[in-house]
Amino acid sequence: MSSFWNNANNYRHRLDIRPIAKGAIKLNSYCFSLYYFLDKEFLSTQEAIDYLGISRQGFYSLVERGKITKVKKGSAVLYFRCEIEKQKKERKINRYRGR
Repeated sequence: MSSFWNNANNYRHRLDIRPIAKGAIKLNSYCFSLYYFLDKEFLSTQEAIDYLGISRQGFYSLVERGKITKVKKGSAVLYFRCEIEKQKKERKINRYRGR
């Protein structure tokens, strides 16, 4: 019986988890960079509506007219941040032209 426990303890000491931990760190940094990219380049529906300061119906009207491109993957729906910013600038210019 004691030889079983000695062999188990020796095996535990020989097991090197550094490559596993290194892989987990790489995976975590990859996920972080992916989330950073998505956050930098895309907006969710609610974020876009809040940024533009318009109603949900007005926002969906812009999407239907092709002014804003919708990117859909499964249940996730995202919008290009550059297009949202462009719409905000155009809305501000048109608002001042009307006065």
